[in-house]
Amino acid sequence: MLGSQTEKRQASASCSPASTHFGSDNEHSDGPFSGIGDLYDVLEAVSSMSVHEPSDSKANLVMDVVRVKHNVFLAQQTLADCILWENEVFASLLKFRAEAAEKKVDDMDLGLGCMRIIFKKHGWSHLPPSHALLR
Repeated sequence: MLGSQTEKRQASASCSPASTHFGSDNEHSDGPFSGIGDLYDVLEAVSSMSVHEPSDSKANLVMDVVRVKHNVFLAQQTLADCILWENEVFASLLKFRAEAAEKKVDDMDLGLGCMRIIFKKHGWSHLPPSHALLR
């Protein structure tokens, strides 16, 4: 197993949920994805450990941690790509809706203009007759 307390803490810290938290703060953070920084931390822990034989369980555990961290990083990257694509599609939908609403407003404006011309042409008013006498 793990030899010293420092090695145990390093391995534990590299496996902790806080280190895999999306956007966690650490000195090697590369923006919203902390996966690369976590991998550096794990590699630093690996280099500080001494491996006496290739089948050493400590080395196997550390390699498992590195694999898991890599998989987490890939999953975070895929999630970010999906969120970006979703936002692009949503922006396209909103643009389409805005164009449709603008067309409706233009059509209503044209209709009101036509009604105003017809009302003036025939001497009609949209106000009640009593209101016209007060002028």
